[in-house]
Amino acid sequence: MLVGELINIIGSLAYTLPASFIYKYRKDIHGASIALISTTIIGSCFAIGSNLFIAFPMYAAVYGIPLDAIIEMGSSVNPLVNNMLTLMLFGVLPFNLIKLSVTSIVTWLLYKRVGNYLRSLLHLQQRTETANHIKGVGN
Repeated sequence: MLVGELINIIGSLAYTLPASFIYKYRKDIHGASIALISTTIIGSCFAIGSNLFIAFPMYAAVYGIPLDAIIEMGSSVNPLVNNMLTLMLFGVLPFNLIKLSVTSIVTWLLYKRVGNYLRSLLHLQQRTETANHIKGVGN
């Protein structure tokens, strides 16, 4: 049905693009911190919009479930939910804030190590290609 896939693409772009843009202009520890914090907030806000205007209406249409039934399901779990806006604020927003915060923390902890490892592989590959070019291998 492609509803989840579409929302996943939107969410991934909303999370990665702001972080990439910020980090592009400020490549230090503070820039990375600002990028990860802001992208967590931006991604969570996009999650509200994409769920409110795309995912929930599409799921309702595809599966024939009235939006009121979805809201009732949300209110059975969280009594603060009584309409679509409160479902977004007290259901979708906390979930995405937690999910994206965990993603940002894991990124923070692993980024330098993984980045250094990937750069060393790239450097090794470039040295091998240069050596092969000098020797005339592959010509």
